[in-house]
Amino acid sequence: MEKSELSTRDRMCSVAGGMAGLLVDREIPSRLIPFRGEFPLLDMIEAIRFREAIRSTMWIEDLPPKFLYAAAEGSRIARLEREFRHYLSRNGLKSGDFEKLEDAEKSEWLQRWMEADSVSADDLVVKKYRDEATPVSKSLGDPAMPVAEKREIYDDLVARRAYWDDLCFEFGRVSWEKKLLNLALYIHYGGDLEVVLARYKENHPDYADRIPHSLAYYISYLRTGEATSVLNNFLLERVCLSESRLTALLTAELRERLEEVFRWDGGTNSAWTVGIDYRGEEKMDEIVT
Repeated sequence: MEKSELSTRDRMCSVAGGMAGLLVDREIPSRLIPFRGEFPLLDMIEAIRFREAIRSTMWIEDLPPKFLYAAAEGSRIARLEREFRHYLSRNGLKSGDFEKLEDAEKSEWLQRWMEADSVSADDLVVKKYRDEATPVSKSLGDPAMPVAEKREIYDDLVARRAYWDDLCFEFGRVSWEKKLLNLALYIHYGGDLEVVLARYKENHPDYADRIPHSLAYYISYLRTGEATSVLNNFLLERVCLSESRLTALLTAELRERLEEVFRWDGGTNSAWTVGIDYRGEEKMDEIVT
């Protein structure tokens, strides 16, 4: 992979978008490197929507054009500053001490770094997004990622205790909505929950008994907006569905509920969401009444 390309990990919104999200609305993007261009990359309202978008999107190439551009340019700025900080550190100079130098000394350090790391003057020029014809930064590389590669990433993600052991600390650190969306996208990209659970049991045999409980929680949350509800108890204690039946039911629910939603800019790019019936239990009570 060439230096200018982003790795698979770096194309994830949580990585590239996270780095860019810290500076897309800054008038001066870096205190160390004198980037030239029109700043900020996004105005205040756009920056808020950008941060909302990167929280609900997996890959930066799935963002709307303007946000994709900001993510690519913003993460490029952040990576260049990080590389410059590393260069200063390797040469015994802290970034805080660099900021105190005279302009002439700063220029010398920058020139030496640019020569050492093959950074050109053009790399320090940042242009604002104009329209859909504006090219995305070369750092994005080839945005086309095979479905199998996306599936592998989700496969590693959803095979953790945070998804299947409701008694572990990590389980509560990921929201129900986020876990359900990741499980739905894993299935969407060709994944099989039976395969994931079989592998999970091999790796975590001591916690395998919690799988049926987690499956019932997920189904309950999809249908009622609550993990523990009358439905949860019904599945586990009244009809006593087997783990395989619960897995099949959850798979069917996630396939049915995964939806694409339009972006804020009205473009053709879409975000993913899982339809959750937050009034489900209330509706059941009304039917019973």
